[in-house]
Amino acid sequence: MKKESQPVAIELRTEEKEVGEITPEMLRNIRVTIGGQEFPLWYDMAAQLDAEEQLGLDFTDMQDVLNKKKGNTRAVIRILAILGNRGLIREGREPFLDEKWLTEHIVPASMRAYKIAALAAITSGWFMETDNSQDEERDIGLEEIRKKNGKTI
Repeated sequence: MKKESQPVAIELRTEEKEVGEITPEMLRNIRVTIGGQEFPLWYDMAAQLDAEEQLGLDFTDMQDVLNKKKGNTRAVIRILAILGNRGLIREGREPFLDEKWLTEHIVPASMRAYKIAALAAITSGWFMETDNSQDEERDIGLEEIRKKNGKTI
């Protein structure tokens, strides 16, 4: 399959129409389009555990990989797969991203933009604030892990 150079689509979406500073709500909705498929990048505890299990990377290691200028393309692609699949699961969609699919659909010139999007998703997820109100942000990935392990939430 021949890759064609295409513009990189990274969107920060919000219900607000006003253009101005980037809000935490906007950072929690980072979407990328790769190979004609749009999906969110989402960092939560499940994504962190996936990164530790699959790549041996903690939060700081992932930031270092994404900030590095050279020699880490495979790790970046694997991080994108983890974040993208968490986003798909969060939306109730079937996760399909893997290293092979992403490698076939990402144009090398686009990697910098995807690194920035992944960093934004990880940073915003790390600093996600919650309160005890009805609108509390839930870590669905952590809930899934607890259900899987038979623990109550």
